[in-house]
Amino acid sequence: MGNSSLVVFLSCILISLLSLKTAAMCYNTGNFTTNSTYAKNRDIALSSLASNVSANGGYYATSIGQGSDTVFAVGICRGDLSNYRCFDCINYTSQVIINECPNQKEAISWGNPALCTVRYSYKSFFRVMDTAPAICVMITNNITNNVDEFDQAMGTLVDSLIFRAAMSASTSSGSSLLKFVTGKENFTTDQDIYALMQCTPDLSSADCSNCLRGAVDIYRSICYRKIQANVLAPSCVFHYELNQFYEYTADASPPPPPPPPPPPPVVTLAPPPSVNTTTKADNRSGTSRTAIIIFVPLSLLLVLCTLAIAFFRLRKPEDVQKRLDSGGPSKMAWTTVVSKLFKVSRQGGLHHADEDASQSVDSLRFDFATIRVATNDFSNANKLGQGGFGWVYKAWKKWREGKALSLIDQTLRRLLKLLGAQCKLLIQ
Repeated sequence: MGNSSLVVFLSCILISLLSLKTAAMCYNTGNFTTNSTYAKNRDIALSSLASNVSANGGYYATSIGQGSDTVFAVGICRGDLSNYRCFDCINYTSQVIINECPNQKEAISWGNPALCTVRYSYKSFFRVMDTAPAICVMITNNITNNVDEFDQAMGTLVDSLIFRAAMSASTSSGSSLLKFVTGKENFTTDQDIYALMQCTPDLSSADCSNCLRGAVDIYRSICYRKIQANVLAPSCVFHYELNQFYEYTADASPPPPPPPPPPPPVVTLAPPPSVNTTTKADNRSGTSRTAIIIFVPLSLLLVLCTLAIAFFRLRKPEDVQKRLDSGGPSKMAWTTVVSKLFKVSRQGGLHHADEDASQSVDSLRFDFATIRVATNDFSNANKLGQGGFGWVYKAWKKWREGKALSLIDQTLRRLLKLLGAQCKLLIQ
């Protein structure tokens, strides 16, 4: 047995007598004075390590100082620890190292119990695989039944865990970041082996695999077939028991999801009586349409008749009808004056708001024959008075009703247009 194996063996014996409690391991590689710059840098690095580790997913590496006074420190928690448990473990272990290694330039501790690792040194050990010093924390009781099945199950389990830990990539998952894996293997009908493995995140896959295989070799040479053992090295750990001792992690099989809630009951409703409802709706629609077809035309026809009677009564006064019936040379003149009067009335009269003044004057220019007929041959009965140009006569009194005739005419036209549109809509 070499010196390193002897150191590991003695450490295992010592740890087993301490009932699984670990202490700080102080390296005999050099010392520093109490108030030196190196001492201050070490205290600063270790005092801030707990908060930095818990804030960075369970792992943090730092260096403080320059030259020979530089302190390299690292803290790593087991992958299944919560943030507050990680903080407590790192904080406690840092204090243990400061108290138990007051002047040593290198030291390491795995906590009490072994849930985290705190290490510092005067030289950089980042991305370097270290398997020594290593210790085995174990219970001295041995597996006595089904030992062959136990060995076979242990071999299958460690091979699987080494492969998974070495291949775990750095992702947002805490367990993958920490290269932390767990698993179990059955070796009797009612007994399983539960194990975990973990490497420091800065190791390559090959270094992680080599470190863990070295830890398994230590188990087989020193902790073989113990009912519980924990091999601790600076760059990796291997821990197994016959009961589950780790918390659930992303690497373990998650519990099955709860069954989905049952779908709500399907309520089948009888279809509505669409045929009868449609028939009634159609009947109501048909009745309404028939009423509209009968009522609207009758109403419009009644209005048209009333307006037509009023129109013709105004348009054919008794004195005008007599002149038209008498014929003679004045018939054309009378027709002309009536035409002009109606033209004026249709344009809105002398005071139409949008009519040009010159157009209104031009529209009232009549020839002598027309004026003669309109004034009843300049009858004295039509005299209104005498002005600067002579006597002033009144013309046919009905010209003032032209505007009324025009309004009646416009109303008739609109009603006819409305009647046509309504009939067209009803036909569609």
